[in-house]
Amino acid sequence: MKRIFLTLAPLALAAGCTTVPAQTGPTASSEAIPHDITAGQGRLAARLYPKLAEAAEPNDNLFISPLSLSEGLGLALPGARGQTKAEMRDLLGWDAASRPELLVKNYDRFLTRTGDDKVALSVANALWLSNKLDFTPDYLRAAKDSFGATARQVDFGGDPAASADTVNGSVSEQTRERITKIVEASGFNDLTAAVLTNAVWFKADWSVPFEDGSTGEFTRGDGTKMPIYIRADGLSRNARRAGGAIALWQGRALHDGGVPAEGRGYPAPVGTGSECRIV
Repeated sequence: MKRIFLTLAPLALAAGCTTVPAQTGPTASSEAIPHDITAGQGRLAARLYPKLAEAAEPNDNLFISPLSLSEGLGLALPGARGQTKAEMRDLLGWDAASRPELLVKNYDRFLTRTGDDKVALSVANALWLSNKLDFTPDYLRAAKDSFGATARQVDFGGDPAASADTVNGSVSEQTRERITKIVEASGFNDLTAAVLTNAVWFKADWSVPFEDGSTGEFTRGDGTKMPIYIRADGLSRNARRAGGAIALWQGRALHDGGVPAEGRGYPAPVGTGSECRIV
């Protein structure tokens, strides 16, 4: 069963190729973490998901990461100007007054310090820059200080295959091989200025393990039915209250193509990623 990973490209932005002025406006506060960042992620995902669903096949699994979306696209924000910057802020839900983009690095650090040896979460942002262009130190510093993004030069036009291998190899490593390809060499040429990526890795045991249950039927998008393991501890009732989100997670739709593997409640490692290409 096919899985869909989101690629954001192309964007006609001049990120990194313009001067980033000194940050003289209001600084972000810790209060922006729970509201501006997470609320913006949710709004972005809610706006994008219906469009992706329209383009998906009936039996496709559709999974998007609001965090990957906002951070991958947000990496371009420090280089945006004027109307482009205003539209990006509107899309991201990042208000100019609180400037939550300044908190992304600390926000990710807060998320990844789980305090539990059985819960693993990592977030990695990166800039892949054309070796034919000079990027201003101010932009690179803003991306590093605000997003924790590493920067590396590649030869998009001269060696697109090696460039794609480099980007894909890094994302594969960061997601423990859950995502092995996020870009194609055919998408690179002499006009490619930069590729901005976000990769997320998460692994944990179920908070409530699969112990008792039975086999039922799961109806797919085209009407066909598949056997599926159903828990017998009231999960279905709770899932209905949550709009089905719990059922999807516990059913491992994010991990095994929509139908759980045989057995009872294996840990489900998940990798997500986003890519924003600048031309």
